[in-house]
Amino acid sequence: MRKLLKSKIYLLVFLTTAAIAFGTFGYMIIEGYDFLEALYMTIITLSTTGFGEIRPLSEAGRLFTILLLILTLSILAYSLGSLSSYLMDGDFLLQIRKRRARNQTKHMQNHIIICGYGRNGQKAAEMFDVHKIPYVVIEENHERAALLREKNVTVFEENALEDEVLKAAGILHAKALLSSLPNDTDNLYIVLSAREMNKQLTIISRASNDGVEKKLKIAGASSVVKPDTIGGTHMAQLVINPDVKEFIDFVSYDAENTFKEIEVQEYPKLCGKPLREIRKHVELDVSVIGLKNQDGKYLINPSSETLMQEGQQLIIMATGEQLKNFKQQFA
Repeated sequence: MRKLLKSKIYLLVFLTTAAIAFGTFGYMIIEGYDFLEALYMTIITLSTTGFGEIRPLSEAGRLFTILLLILTLSILAYSLGSLSSYLMDGDFLLQIRKRRARNQTKHMQNHIIICGYGRNGQKAAEMFDVHKIPYVVIEENHERAALLREKNVTVFEENALEDEVLKAAGILHAKALLSSLPNDTDNLYIVLSAREMNKQLTIISRASNDGVEKKLKIAGASSVVKPDTIGGTHMAQLVINPDVKEFIDFVSYDAENTFKEIEVQEYPKLCGKPLREIRKHVELDVSVIGLKNQDGKYLINPSSETLMQEGQQLIIMATGEQLKNFKQQFA
């Protein structure tokens, strides 16, 4: 759009310059004016200021002036047409929206970038809203982008495949990126670009085909999600353990009572201590339901004798207030 606007401006400048040159040399040839007189006559004719002729024009000079006025009106009509087209086609508003989105993300830190606001992107955004996690969306579809603006969500109505757009969305300072476009090739390209720009970024990508998962991880994806597989597993769990599944879904969408990840190394008082060090503080009401070891393996409902070490993560269930008390006790 911006290139098209520039080309129209360049053409307008060229036409105006050509009209001035045409008029100047025309008056010099037809009326015998010197250069300055001819230029003056051309300018007052093109600008329609009506200052009057330097000296009476010949019949040929008058016909030439009429031709010059017609040329002027044609250039003016083209200028007004280009301006109205720029405003009415949405180009002008789009540029304003782009600038506004860039200003909103200029100082954002540790936010999430969602590429694609389809069904998966919408569900992710709903979760971030529940947990009050800041995020921005890159969505090229105008209707979806308009819906996001109505919700006061920062949205880039642009192509997520462009590096400049990812940078404008704050990828250098973002916490994570979710690539949820329907096309696996597009997701692969975004993952490659994002990993190249930010080595520490957590990247979650959607995948439709089984063979793409490995390629996405090689490209730099931290995790790959296959919606069809998850959907089938979800339906099976609703048959096998319906109440358990509904409970997990309820907790996931509950901003107050939810699962939390705790990095053991961030709590020096816990390093090298058994889990009973936490469980003996019954007043905290914090439930340790899992532990992730340094090798990525999980322990479900670990025993009280399990040692906590650097590099491990505790999976706890707590309210916001309980988590605050936990941090005060062990930080």
